[in-house]
Amino acid sequence: MNTAACSTQPLTAPARVFRLIPAGQFRAVDGRPQGLPCWTMDSEAARQIIATVSALAGDVVIDYEHQTLKASTNGTLAPAAGWFKELEWREGDGLYVMDARWTENAAAMLTAREYRYISPVFSYGQASGRVISIHSAAITNTPALDGLTDLAAANRKGFATMQPEGISANDHAKLQHIFGADYAQRAAAHEAAACAAALPPDGISDHDHAKLQAVFGEDYAIRMQGK
Repeated sequence: MNTAACSTQPLTAPARVFRLIPAGQFRAVDGRPQGLPCWTMDSEAARQIIATVSALAGDVVIDYEHQTLKASTNGTLAPAAGWFKELEWREGDGLYVMDARWTENAAAMLTAREYRYISPVFSYGQASGRVISIHSAAITNTPALDGLTDLAAANRKGFATMQPEGISANDHAKLQHIFGADYAQRAAAHEAAACAAALPPDGISDHDHAKLQAVFGEDYAIRMQGK
């Protein structure tokens, strides 16, 4: 699992409709996703995400600075800035939030331009990089993705978590909503191990690296993280 930041265009007001994720292939400004050429958002991914969000019992939260992911580790509250439920795919453009409902405090901050960007938290395929599900979103001032619209440049600093092999998109989304930050952190550790396994350390040939991976598996990848 991995976390990544993505940005859209600046929000000049508490918009009800805005682009959450751009269409096509994209990367974060800091180079993420590590170990993959890009993330991908297409009509099939959108269909799956829209169905998953529609099936949720509640709405998807928009928080401040991704505090929902951090609350279990830093001990602070994670108040909502807003909520959304309805998503729409616009071919060649991206995945849009259609019904953002902002709290009074968040609306005032957006109007005063104290916050300007929206940042999505999404999961993606470990091998393909294709976006699979939406966990949440946040308002922030540190965008990570270029090209998001209407909400102050939909922050490229949205977080992304990889869906582990063997876990369905539906179960992955449920686990994210149930376990929050702890699940994201475990996912990040899993992805870091995968990235470590992908590149041989100094002094080890590609051939020997492949042999060591085959023999020791994930334990080898974890050991390589500290090298």
